[in-house]
Amino acid sequence: MTYICTLTGVAKSTPRLRRNALNKDLIIDAALRVVDAEGVAALTIRRISEELGASPMGIYGHVQTRDEIVEALIERAVELPQPTPDPDTPWHQQLRDTFVAIHRSLLAHPGLTEILSTQPISTVHAMRAVERLLASLRGAGLTPHHAVAAVAALQSYTYGFTVAQRARTARDQATHLAALHALPEADFPQLHELASDFGTWTTEEHFEIGLDWLLDSIRRSAQTVAASRHQGR
Repeated sequence: MTYICTLTGVAKSTPRLRRNALNKDLIIDAALRVVDAEGVAALTIRRISEELGASPMGIYGHVQTRDEIVEALIERAVELPQPTPDPDTPWHQQLRDTFVAIHRSLLAHPGLTEILSTQPISTVHAMRAVERLLASLRGAGLTPHHAVAAVAALQSYTYGFTVAQRARTARDQATHLAALHALPEADFPQLHELASDFGTWTTEEHFEIGLDWLLDSIRRSAQTVAASRHQGR
């Protein structure tokens, strides 16, 4: 099975709407632009109406609350379509492809990363994605408890690394690197030697290294469970 994560693209221009042209899709597109550019705290009905050139009352004709908009953002922007059978690809490689795709997609939408990292997600699309992940992990041999723990670890790592990666701009990395090089070498021999790598750890390469470590651990757990079941027969 192959899982693909995609993020719906939205136009960056904000032309004033024609009369009666407003609909929920346009509202969610505008909301995504707002949270990407200004953060989740800026997401209000009034701000969305400004983005669209519409009235707040017009927005309320299609959505009732801010929470409804947040849920619709996740439903619209983060999609894990139905898996396509792929018997030639190992399950752990499928999971790797899934979370690499999620990571790259979230990098393009900082507002969504903030939403996913700061509040519980329980939309239907999100739960379907979790359902498929759990099925894949249990099919690989993990116990129910370990399958849940694996999903939690993979999601937490991916969301957390994405937040850290977006927070570390090129300027921040240069400042951090200079601070590491300025440490007394006698007191900080490891950091002084590894400053160039440690000061720029929020890269795609580092993300994938950590993801591979996680997946390798999960794969070994599945192998251990399978071996134990085999011996118990």
